[in-house]
Amino acid sequence: MRSLLPLLIFIVPPLPAQERTALARAAATITARDVMSRIGLIAADSMQGRATPSPGLERTAEYVASEFRRVGLTPAGEDGGYLQRFRITRWIIDSSSSALELTAKGRSSVARLGRDARYIAGRIPDQPLRGPALLINATGKSGTLLGPDVRNRVVLLLTDYSRPLPSTLNDQVVELARAGPTAVLVLSNRDSATFAERLVAAARPRVELDAEYERESGAPVLELHERAVGPVLAALGIDPVRLRASGQRERRSLPALSVEVRLARRVLQQARVPNVVATLEGSDPLLKKEYLVYSAHIDHIGISPGQPDSVNNGADDNASGVAGLLELAEAFTQPGMRPKRSIMFLAPSAEEPGLLGSSHFTEHPPVPLADMVAN
Repeated sequence: MRSLLPLLIFIVPPLPAQERTALARAAATITARDVMSRIGLIAADSMQGRATPSPGLERTAEYVASEFRRVGLTPAGEDGGYLQRFRITRWIIDSSSSALELTAKGRSSVARLGRDARYIAGRIPDQPLRGPALLINATGKSGTLLGPDVRNRVVLLLTDYSRPLPSTLNDQVVELARAGPTAVLVLSNRDSATFAERLVAAARPRVELDAEYERESGAPVLELHERAVGPVLAALGIDPVRLRASGQRERRSLPALSVEVRLARRVLQQARVPNVVATLEGSDPLLKKEYLVYSAHIDHIGISPGQPDSVNNGADDNASGVAGLLELAEAFTQPGMRPKRSIMFLAPSAEEPGLLGSSHFTEHPPVPLADMVAN
């Protein structure tokens, strides 16, 4: 390859003087001062961390749209504008109305959400869930969690958090939840401090696309600390320590165990939040039908109450990315810099709670996804 390098350099034609001038003029619009000014504006305390939804997020979207308008980009949002709005719901698990009750051989244990258990994922039912129980020891090194015996069962999944979990376990639990069980209860032996941290995290509001929640599939998955149901497990002759030490995956039906799962969801807020989208048409009659997408999300995580500095400014995540996006938009719109392919500039929101803005964009693209050659 080294011997070809001089030849390759020799045969690449130099840019015409006019192109070199246009390129230099475009590059000169990208300055450290401009970048820092944009970051300072987007990440200012007055933006209050740009949570989804929030007034700071709306102001950021309007700022990005105004910059797209200033440099002459074509709107690609709704109703001839730059904004593409979508509905989200912000919600929490109502711990006062949520609990797990396990009964066996005269012993009963009630585990409270927020104290003894936490919701992880899955559809939240309107009515209490009940069903025969199945114990699966997932601490072994091989084997599958799936099987016809999981259908319409409350699966108690024994794990071991005292050592590293298998890298595939999360994916296996997702597959298990979609295989038709009534619910999946992950029996946990986390230490008290770590489990308390998980409870705090699970109590934070969740943000979801409205359509995404309606499509939510899979049984509810909860982490249940085994200390809360110790008497019931003992009545069934289940010794979690011994099962973990066995090193073998096994499953057994528990006909003597009665389980009831009660979950309630409390909606905190519903809103329509913005993506910001614009295009620059390419100069080539054929290639302009293809789009290169530049994207950077405008949201961050908002306020952390009780902290000395409660505003999560999100300068790096992602005010810096948005600044770069706007600088590129300004550079590409300079005279003589229009590329052959079209460019789409996308500034989605609701990325921090789960890439929701990107999800909405890909389901409602301004042009067919097949025409987008790269992001």
